[in-house]
Amino acid sequence: MTHETNTDTIICDTAITTLNDAKVAPIPVKVMHRWTPEPGIWAKVDKVPWEHEQVLWEACNANEVTTLELQNGLKLQGVRTRFNPTMGPSVSASFRINGSVTTLKLTTELVLIQFDIVNFPNFRGPQDLRVTEVQEEEVTYRTLGSVQIQVGSWYLELTAEPDLADNDYAVTHTGRIARHDGAVFSIEEGMSIHTTLMRFLSFARGGRCGSTCLRGKSRKDGWVWEQWGNPRVSPVNSQPTWFDLRHGELLTQVFPGFLHFWEQSTNQQTMLVALDWYCETLIASSTYTRIVLIQIVLERLASMLGESHGRLSERVRKALKRIQAASYIEVPLECKALASFVPKKDDPDGPGKLVEIRNDLIHAGMQHGILLGEVYFEASQLGLWYAELQFLYLFDHRGQYSNRITRKAHGDLGIVPWASVLA
Repeated sequence: MTHETNTDTIICDTAITTLNDAKVAPIPVKVMHRWTPEPGIWAKVDKVPWEHEQVLWEACNANEVTTLELQNGLKLQGVRTRFNPTMGPSVSASFRINGSVTTLKLTTELVLIQFDIVNFPNFRGPQDLRVTEVQEEEVTYRTLGSVQIQVGSWYLELTAEPDLADNDYAVTHTGRIARHDGAVFSIEEGMSIHTTLMRFLSFARGGRCGSTCLRGKSRKDGWVWEQWGNPRVSPVNSQPTWFDLRHGELLTQVFPGFLHFWEQSTNQQTMLVALDWYCETLIASSTYTRIVLIQIVLERLASMLGESHGRLSERVRKALKRIQAASYIEVPLECKALASFVPKKDDPDGPGKLVEIRNDLIHAGMQHGILLGEVYFEASQLGLWYAELQFLYLFDHRGQYSNRITRKAHGDLGIVPWASVLA
């Protein structure tokens, strides 16, 4: 299947037979995946005879959920976004469909799920695929960013599209999920690991990425299941995270612990909120906003590390000590502007300065006035660094990561502080 982000992809072409539980004469409809201004599933009724106008008008009030039952058995729910009864002797309408759409389900036993990933950045690593292409006697070579992850009984693969481009919304990679021994699995089992993988990729990217066009293959009958998603994704951005784009192997190292957390922890909801706010922090355009948002993340992480009482600055200190990062409590030498900032409270270390700057931003008074931009930037970076360390600790990562404070160039990696302690 080809993907063009400036066009609509037709999912099915059929007819509406029931509107909000009321039977109607068949009304032609196209269900499509629309890429702009952001990915979504739409049902489009176009140039329908005018006698359907009253039926559509009564059944499809704007801003209210409408149930569409189609001739092929699909039952969709969506909100009408357009209704045009004035174009000559015909009626046009469109509906934004809520949730995903399963267009094929011949069996629940699969050996492979394949899907298209939207808005994951281009990366490189030791597992990249080297491909050779021959066109009109011209040989070209290209490298596609790729990782292959074996965790438990699962095998996961992520490979970049050949013509990966930095569009606001685009299919950037193909994903595959299978059992490493080729055994069958249910759709529900496959979707569970898929959901966790997409959460993880958003954590690695530092912004939401999603998937669409999931296809399931059986052992004997080929493609037997298909589901189109309606992913909520963030536009492409270049904000750095703990994941360095020149070290794709970090995905294979961190994901097993991430998966184990979701399978074993009782704090999934708290972690989900923390990850969402982490992504919101990184896509924020203002350092002021990042300083405020990252402390929402630090609140959640401190509670998951057993620090739920007292001032936030004290809880962050205790959390850093708990993850064997006590030496990181002091303002790093690289943060020279932040080091020169003198707080009014007796909290001259990193957590103390970070929290005081945040309080000065959100409360009336602003005791410190407007500080230098470098101070705000370094404070936001320090908060993000503290959060990334705690995330990686909770995901039991004991190796390298991209240290946003000390790195001098793309590709530079550091070691998590607890690695030597736990070795």
